Amino acid sequence: MQRWKATEFRQFLLYTGPVVLFGKLPDAAYKNFMLLFVGMFVLLDKLSSQADIEYARELLVMFVQHYSDLYGSNMIVYNVHNIIHLADDALAYGALDNVSAFCF
Repeated sequence: MQRWKATEFRQFLLYTGPVVLFGKLPDAAYKNFMLLFVGMFVLLDKLSSQADIEYARELLVMFVQHYSDLYGSNMIVYNVHNIIHLADDALAYGALDNVSAFCF
């Protein structure tokens, strides 16, 4: 994982992670991962409605809260906190695949 590219992390989060991690992580950690998985899956779906996006927001807020409980509040770094704001981007621009930080 130390040398994974963004596409490899995406593939793990959205496809293989839920299967590979099942039974390998403590139950609380697996459920926390699943909050992230479902929230991101909804935000990446082009057919998600506004209600779906609000549901994803709730899941991602719960993910961050449980993440803090599991790993400590000192582990809530900028990138973890910003996960809760991805729903705003989905509401503004549609599925997260429409959002890019690269101008080219």
